[in-house]
Amino acid sequence: MARKTTRPSSLQAQVHALNQSVREDLFLPSLRDKPARVQGYAFRFFLVLPLMSSEGNRVFTDEHLSHLFLLFNSRFGGCLASSSRSGAPFFGEYLPEGTKPVRDYHTVVIVYANPIEPSDRFFLELKSILRKAPLIEQDEILIERSEVYLV
Repeated sequence: MARKTTRPSSLQAQVHALNQSVREDLFLPSLRDKPARVQGYAFRFFLVLPLMSSEGNRVFTDEHLSHLFLLFNSRFGGCLASSSRSGAPFFGEYLPEGTKPVRDYHTVVIVYANPIEPSDRFFLELKSILRKAPLIEQDEILIERSEVYLV
């Protein structure tokens, strides 16, 4: 859900500050094994990031996504993301207060994390940053956390 005001992004500085404030090891524990594996009990964080507003305006840019991917690689050992090279792979709709539906175009990012409280805190703080970081400030950013067992 986009607000009408736009601001330049300071995402890089904000994620650096977040990285400094949450010092615990958030890597999926099995990625520290030799050889590294993606397995065991984990938190799965599913982020829905708008790429284009319903009016066709850019929201999160490739630069924004690059900063996030670097952050997820360094703090969690990586991430999975839908490709947005040929355009936004998903759309979402919502109905704000009885008006006609608004459609935004999104990408999704999945991060597997150490199943500890600091992982939750990290993503709660990241959500606040992401609402203000894009070219068009967002009323909401969807981040879902599930407990999973990876085989």
